[in-house]
Amino acid sequence: MTSRKKWIAGSLFVASALYKVAQGMQFMSPVVTWLNKRMGSDSVVELLLFGIIVYLFLEGDTTSKEPTQVTASVPALVPAVKETTPPPIPVRRKTPNVLAKRGRITWLDNVNDVLWEPEIKGKWKAVIAEFRNEPGEFSLFAWHDVHASITYFDGQGSEIAHVGRALWLEVLGTKLEFPNQVTRKLVVAVQGADSIVGFDDDGAVPLSADIRRAKIILHDPREFSFSYLLDFDFDAGTVGSFVPLSPSK
Repeated sequence: MTSRKKWIAGSLFVASALYKVAQGMQFMSPVVTWLNKRMGSDSVVELLLFGIIVYLFLEGDTTSKEPTQVTASVPALVPAVKETTPPPIPVRRKTPNVLAKRGRITWLDNVNDVLWEPEIKGKWKAVIAEFRNEPGEFSLFAWHDVHASITYFDGQGSEIAHVGRALWLEVLGTKLEFPNQVTRKLVVAVQGADSIVGFDDDGAVPLSADIRRAKIILHDPREFSFSYLLDFDFDAGTVGSFVPLSPSK
């Protein structure tokens, strides 16, 4: 029911009720008498009943038309669970396990451009570095196409020379294989009558008499390289430590 309809119905109801109350009050008798002459007592009662009926009808109509509130069941918002991707497992690769066995001073000779170690005293004194491929549980049984490069340092730690393709003992050329459990011998430096040299492929590289250390890098053309340090002293005729460095790839 609108406010206006309620106001009209309520006014009729109140007016009729006031009329009935006035009938019982003596001082209101002139008003009652006037209404009876104008409308008649029955008309006033009918107006009262009509007002009540109209009020009840309109109120019932409003009640029936009021919308029913429907409460929808809304599911609680649950935050989405973000799927976590496990970190990738690095692929373990087999690598060579080439050990620095020892460094030593020996005598060398030359036959058909191949340096070798005679049983008796040879022509030149030389520093040799020995390596051996000793495969472990997860390593390569053979390492192919291996070259060696050498950087030389003096007693103060300053770099004084470098060779890119050092020579191997008893091998023609600068490249060889590292099969399982086979020792390979690298020619680090050779001392002649009046000079010390290293070998870069087929050429000799002059070295200072103050040479004291060699950094040796074994590597193949594709992926593996390993570094080692060898200390030696030609004047004293001694070879010091021979240790591997952290391998690089």
